[in-house]
Formats: sequence, C-alpha cells, structure tokens
Amino acid sequence: MLAAKELPAAVTVIGDATLIRQRAAMIGVDVRIVDHDTNATQHTPGVLPVIDVPMQQPDCLGAPTACNADSLVDGLDTAIDGCLSGQFAAMVTAPLQKSVIIDGGYRFSGHTEYVAERCGAKLPVMLLANHDLRVALVTTHLPVRAVADASTQQRVSDVLDIMWTDLRRLYGIASPRIAVCGLNPHAGENGHLGSEDAAEILPAINAQRALGRDVEGTFHADRIVNLTLGLPIVRTSGDHGSALDIAGTGKADPSSLLAAVVLAQQLASQRKAN
Repeated sequence: MLAAKELPAAVTVIGDATLIRQRAAMIGVDVRIVDHDTNATQHTPGVLPVIDVPMQQPDCLGAPTACNADSLVDGLDTAIDGCLSGQFAAMVTAPLQKSVIIDGGYRFSGHTEYVAERCGAKLPVMLLANHDLRVALVTTHLPVRAVADASTQQRVSDVLDIMWTDLRRLYGIASPRIAVCGLNPHAGENGHLGSEDAAEILPAINAQRALGRDVEGTFHADRIVNLTLGLPIVRTSGDHGSALDIAGTGKADPSSLLAAVVLAQQLASQRKAN
C-alpha cells in the first residue's frame, strides 16, 4: 500500500517478488513490481522496485514457518551489505516474527543486535523517536527479570556516550539535552523500591555531567495519571513520587496532579450520569 503513495526517496524492497505481487493483488493494491534500479533517485507512485529473494515456502500467510529462516536472513544480509557498500543510503526493517529465525537455527534476538554484529558495532542503542522526543533504551530484547542486572553503571555510561555522539552526528544537535529516567517505580523511592537508580544510574549521570554534558536525572519514568480500578470509589493520582530532591524550590511540575484532578472529575461525572 505504501508503494502506491508519494514517498520522499527512491525505495527498494528486498523480498520474494512473486509473493509481493500476489499479496498486492490479494488486497487490491494496484502496484507494478519491477527490478531494482541502481540509478533511481526518486519514487514513482504505483511502481515498486524489488530485489528478489525467494521464500522456501511462500504460501504461509498468517502461519510463519522456520523453513523460511534462510530467506529472511539472506534478505537482511542483502540490505546490510548494500548499506555498507554505499549502494543504499539507509535501511528500513519491517516487522519480523523473530521465532521463525530462531527456530531456523540462527542466534537472533532482534534486528538491532543482528545488524550491529554484522556492522561490527560495539553496542547497539535502540532510539524511539518522533518529531518532539527521542527516547534511547539502555537494554534491548531482554526478559524483564534480566533488565535490572543488565542496567549497570558501565552500560548506562556507554549508552549515554553513544546517544550524545549520535544526537550530534545524525541530528546535528550541537548541545544535546538528555534526561535519564529511573529504572524502578518512583526512581527507587530512596532505595525502598530498588537500589539500581542510586547505585548504578546516578553515578553514570554524574560522570556525564563531569564531562560538561547536559545530562540530568534520574527522573520518574511514570509521569502520567494513575487510575485505580476495582474500587467502589473513583481514585486517581499523579503517577510520580514525592520529589524530595526539589522540595521547597518551586520547581515541582504539577501537570500530572492537575491531569489527575481533571480525570477524576470526568469519571465522577460519567459515573453520576450512569
């Protein structure tokens, strides 16, 4: 469907050309599949250049199978090699059923780690971004129970170094401002809800500040409205801690509390109307 629209650059899909053509016809998208053109500089709506990497079992709609693992990895390698050689300016990965590749015998936790290993990168950092905010993750593709152990001072420091460097290199931000969220609820609540924020994350932040970088934290990651379900009454709260570190400074942000008041009023009115 995307191929039928205006796009800002020449785009090539790496995948099974026959399967793409069949799926386009199945969903009623009028698109012409053509071979990849190395000289293309812009996208033509309704025309989709493809580098053909056939699937071993293409007729598996909605039922992923491990026999296609080799094709998926071959396609990914083709894209990576094309970027490393300069054939492509960038790579966009589509959603992928990771279990297919793992069940196919590959050591694969996700695109992020695989691409980093193929590119020889020391540490891949996942950045989630929109027009207003860029959020980097200290850990990627780990079970929740392993996240705390992985969030060491060294790991946080390495991620902050990479984030500082690439915000300048990729986004052209001369002096990035980085806010570091806590790991535990309420950023540990002075150790009562976990020690990692004070023992591991804060020293990494202080080391960055010693380098003259605008890095602050730890901030409570839970800055929205908390609504308690399962009660016979309406109860909301600002979803953050008591901010003892800025007590009496006038710096506290009441927006979450205000939002909690507004939500409580809305819910109470709705409840009364019912």
